Amino acid sequence: MAIKSTNTEITKCQVTWKDIKTEIKIFTEKFKMEDRQINVYGIPKNGMLLTAFLPSEYFLPMSDINDAEIILDDIVDSGRTRDKYLERYISTSGLLPSVL
Repeated sequence: MAIKSTNTEITKCQVTWKDIKTEIKIFTEKFKMEDRQINVYGIPKNGMLLTAFLPSEYFLPMSDINDAEIILDDIVDSGRTRDKYLERYISTSGLLPSVL
């Protein structure tokens, strides 16, 4: 796991390609039971990169965030990006996509 957070303390560590592949596999397992593709929006830039690695039989990348069921980013460091997307797209749209 790349970032470990306990309340207000954040510990950063190096992430390898093996770590990324493992996390994508874990993420994919959560949605394999769906009988359709899940719409995913990758937050520019690195969330977009991760979205491209998701298996296309389970996930469909979206260029419009309003069509997304999941909003994906590579890390949650300070939480500012996550909070911005939660406030802007979840509270105003009435939709409740997952922010991962």
